[in-house]
Amino acid sequence: MVVAELARARLVSRGKRPELAVDYFGGGTPGLWRPQAIGRVIETTRRAFDATGPLEITVEANPGEVTAETAAGLRAAG
Repeated sequence: MVVAELARARLVSRGKRPELAVDYFGGGTPGLWRPQAIGRVIETTRRAFDATGPLEITVEANPGEVTAETAAGLRAAG
């Protein structure tokens, strides 16, 4: 659903790619997403927006629930 919304945003912007400096996944629940799903959203965001400059990516999560494997997967996702 998030990927579809990003694609729709690109259509609304008529092909223009607004500049993006921050990609923030907040509210606690993104920490429950699989890293691969977050990676798909990041890839779609990069296509929908001009993210050619430095891009800060933040994923909010409960530290007590993040494993080393999840952290590594998030790092690999972008």
